[in-house]
Amino acid sequence: MSKPFAERRKAPRVQGDFFLQLHGPESDASVRVKDISTSGVCCIAPAALPELSRVHMEIRLPHDSHKNGKPVTANGAVVRCEPQASGFDVAIFFLEISEESRSAIARYVESSLSRASALPKN
Repeated sequence: MSKPFAERRKAPRVQGDFFLQLHGPESDASVRVKDISTSGVCCIAPAALPELSRVHMEIRLPHDSHKNGKPVTANGAVVRCEPQASGFDVAIFFLEISEESRSAIARYVESSLSRASALPKN
């Protein structure tokens, strides 16, 4: 008998449907965010990124989560890169992120979770 799946993530994550600017070791790209949390982001990139490579990100969160209008910025490491039909599924762990940027992401996640729980159940 198999054991039930146990979530290993410590931070809640929410689905994203917005873009971030990714500055990688060999190229820059605007990539679609699949999901985001205060500890990292998963996105769809047009090209593979080597695992453990360092990247810089500029994220414009929807719903005006970062009230001063500046993008959230972070440096991270690619922890997973898997081919998909629409590109590459890339998971990035935040290595360097300011408290201001982390707080903006936390507000976005909390706001998204609140909106999702307010939806009527079918």
